[in-house]
Amino acid sequence: MNEAGNTSQTLQRGLDLMEAVARGDSSLAALATATGLSQSTAHRLARVLVARNYFVPVSRAGYRLGPSALRIGFQARRQLDLVRTARPLLEALAAKTGESVDLAARQGDAAMVLDRAAGQSRILVLRPIGERLPLGAHALGAVLASEPARFPLPLSAEGAISAPDSSDPTVRCIAAPVFGGDGTIAAAIGISGVAERRDPAVERAFAQAVAETAMALARLLGWDDPRR
Repeated sequence: MNEAGNTSQTLQRGLDLMEAVARGDSSLAALATATGLSQSTAHRLARVLVARNYFVPVSRAGYRLGPSALRIGFQARRQLDLVRTARPLLEALAAKTGESVDLAARQGDAAMVLDRAAGQSRILVLRPIGERLPLGAHALGAVLASEPARFPLPLSAEGAISAPDSSDPTVRCIAAPVFGGDGTIAAAIGISGVAERRDPAVERAFAQAVAETAMALARLLGWDDPRR
């Protein structure tokens, strides 16, 4: 098996162990039985997960999930709540502009698409949910990489970022930040479409619509502008 295959198999085994511990299989013997691994392999992988704080060893009992696993779980729940809250607003923005609308959040050095609403335009730019966009290559990424103070409040068309898609210069995205309850940028909303279809008046109207949608979602998430 090549290196990529070995890495993939190791990752799958590690995830199998995490799922087994989450189900309540804590002892090394129980983990080996649940995953079909030998106890030596299960122990080796568990040591790595302990070192990364995904597992915590429990004396004479085996393992339980650690703080890293809990942090990912909380983040997943937060993103799920974000998607549920945002969905009606994304659909309304798509209906208003006719363009496809993306909701993204920062994940490391990329913007990850969490949800999408398709518009009614004849030519749509559709991004798969889960796609990762480099922060410097897209308006969504530019928003997520910015400091909150960079955006004038109340957020308006001037606060939205309009930029071409680096992977397709015919496509332009307009994005605006969604502030969380703590005042940080929790997500970004953007609309993408073929740039040649937009004159300056349409571009400004779309930017205003994106900004208003982002502000509406921020308020639903508990944000209150401290600079008012």
